[in-house]
Amino acid sequence: MAEQIHSFVEPAFVDDLLKPLLAFNTANPPGDEAAAAKFLCEWMSARGIETRYLEPSPGRGNALGIVRGKGGGPTIVLNGHTDTQPIGRGWTTDPLGGEVRDGRIYGRGTGDMKSGVSAMLAAGAAIAARPDRLAGDLILLASADETSGGYHGVGAVLDALSEFNADMAVVCEPTLGDVGVGNRGVVWIKAKIIGRGGQAGKSHTGVNAISVAAELITAIEREFPDSLSANPSKYVPNPSVGFGQISGGEKPNVIAEECTIIIDRRLSIGETENMVLDQMGKIANMVASARGASIDLSSELFVPAVEVDTTEPIVAECERALMEITGRTAKLRGLSGFTDAHFFVAGLNVPAVNFGPWYLTPHPRGSFSDIPDEYAHIDEVVLGAKVYERLLLNILSGGTKP
Repeated sequence: MAEQIHSFVEPAFVDDLLKPLLAFNTANPPGDEAAAAKFLCEWMSARGIETRYLEPSPGRGNALGIVRGKGGGPTIVLNGHTDTQPIGRGWTTDPLGGEVRDGRIYGRGTGDMKSGVSAMLAAGAAIAARPDRLAGDLILLASADETSGGYHGVGAVLDALSEFNADMAVVCEPTLGDVGVGNRGVVWIKAKIIGRGGQAGKSHTGVNAISVAAELITAIEREFPDSLSANPSKYVPNPSVGFGQISGGEKPNVIAEECTIIIDRRLSIGETENMVLDQMGKIANMVASARGASIDLSSELFVPAVEVDTTEPIVAECERALMEITGRTAKLRGLSGFTDAHFFVAGLNVPAVNFGPWYLTPHPRGSFSDIPDEYAHIDEVVLGAKVYERLLLNILSGGTKP
């Protein structure tokens, strides 16, 4: 049984923070997070938190909150993203409505990750109400663009973050309460296939780029496992490959001269952009030469895989906070997705974990997001805010500085 610890988190944040945040359509693409970020700045400012609105490119708003301690303690960053995946089809609830039913709140971003952003800000507000308890500083960052790599979000505001000399960071992604000590990276590879046009009724008159694309997909799926090196990580999952977009052809009765596919290649620790392009290039060259086509590969996005040493203080502090508030033991693991943690680890040399104690019950479909009728459990979101509050108090009281 968890120790009964008094919390200053106001559960009303579900109504005055999470619901309004869900109403902003921040689907990425196009990723217009400006209005949402300005709303968050206003919400924090009304609760005595120093704020900065950062817009590194048009419409890509980032909300920064600062809670300053008395000095002598560590500085911690809590980060979450306000952009979501596209809304998609199949909804029976309003994806921007924040409908509450049977203890759940529905809407695009409830699972990934506007509930997490709301929980971390609610914890920050509870901490800001008791500044006398703080030796260290708290930085709250609600960022843009994470679902498409984060380069208009955390990646674009690293200079602003660097001035705070953070000692540790928590990326508040949903993790079922586990501590994510690492996560995979990604390369989005654009494969442009050029065949030769011709008459559809006489297939020998051309080289169909769509058919070549199909062969390339089949060859990658066949050759991919044997092309991998051993995964050096105990926690970060093995690499994977998927195909998310395809386009090509001009007309049904004309042999397609051009086709483009986007390959989603997830990375494990140590894999680089060039390594993956070389690997895929060998397969592409094999297919192209066999079919008399050309295949040009280029990188559209690169996010490195990262992990932190499990002895970093932030790892134990996340475990401790979860136990103190919920009585649950956190599991250490690596995440299959890419997150903004790499900007802290590789860009700022700040140990960062993914930790989401606000989503504790697995979804029956096995996904927090990218599905119709996305939801979060309200009691878990509130509980997660209390875990973050406890985490911050434990660290910012001055006892956890590396």
